[in-house]
Amino acid sequence: MRATLVQEFVMLKRASLGLLGSVLMLASAQAVEINSKSLPGSNPFARASMLPYQLPQFDQIKDSDYAPAFAHGMAEQRAEILTIANHPAPPSFDNTLVAMERSGRLLDRASLVFFNLSSSNTNAAMQKLEARLAPQLAAHHDAILLDDKLFARVDALYRQRATLDLNPEQLRLVERYHTNFVRAGARL
Repeated sequence: MRATLVQEFVMLKRASLGLLGSVLMLASAQAVEINSKSLPGSNPFARASMLPYQLPQFDQIKDSDYAPAFAHGMAEQRAEILTIANHPAPPSFDNTLVAMERSGRLLDRASLVFFNLSSSNTNAAMQKLEARLAPQLAAHHDAILLDDKLFARVDALYRQRATLDLNPEQLRLVERYHTNFVRAGARL
């Protein structure tokens, strides 16, 4: 069952990246504190792995590395999404959807390792962190899907999709993003 949750999380991330209001993070009594400084270079999630296929460096990962990586990853992605939502140019496939696809790399690195390990090789510390992170990640993704400015850009692309000269894969991505935003309540 956990493997399904991980797959859904990754799919949701790819289909709907975005912005979490700082109010939501602060409202959570158990929120992971976000430090405005960058993630320390000693954290194995701070940069992409140099191993083949960017495989995680499991020998360097400690349970204490996850919380800061998630906190910084969400903050980093919020900033990236804010930049996309407020982009001064009209929405285009590249400045909106490609940019959204590229956002949240740190959060991706931490999430993929954490949720795979928590479903296959967990411990009490990881389970406790997972319980703390679940509402924060849900709020993070909800804020992305409910961001009015971001949805306006995605909706504009969706309405213009027939005239954008997109290949089938790009067209499908526009449709998936739009569907995910609408199903999450962006039109309400």
